[in-house]
Amino acid sequence: MEVGKKAFFAVLAVLLGLLLAGAAKAQMKVGFVDMQQVVTKSKPGKAALDKLKAEASKKQEEVKAKEQEIAKAEEELQKQSAVLSDVARREKDEAIQRKKRDLRRIAEDYSRDLAARENELLVDLQRDILAAVRDYGKEKGYTLIIERNQGGIMYGADALDLTQDIIERMDKKK
Repeated sequence: MEVGKKAFFAVLAVLLGLLLAGAAKAQMKVGFVDMQQVVTKSKPGKAALDKLKAEASKKQEEVKAKEQEIAKAEEELQKQSAVLSDVARREKDEAIQRKKRDLRRIAEDYSRDLAARENELLVDLQRDILAAVRDYGKEKGYTLIIERNQGGIMYGADALDLTQDIIERMDKKK
């Protein structure tokens, strides 16, 4: 029985060697894509980033308005501090401090909301980009397409860079 096992493994090793030799002869077509460039330069990517910037700008304006309101209240308190009683001054100061705390909370909430919105937009966009890359790879006969920044590529010949092709494909989609 021991001889049978040896023969089986010998045949298996020969077959595996033949398979590997055949695979080595097969033409491998490899490319890479810079996802960050696709996000920043494609029409859908620009639209998502513009939408995010508009939302951030709106929230920044709201925060700035509240900051101005607080500054105005502080200025009024300074002007009136000589004529206000200690109790009235303390009450106004506490009101200002509450407004400052509320503003910090609002700013933190806005920051969290924007981060969540950015994540949501980018996840949808990345899903579309990956579909475009996959379709492109199948159509053009690529064996492997790697993401440039996360794929660990330190150098890649320009001929292997498919980024512009993917940007054009994304621009045609929408």
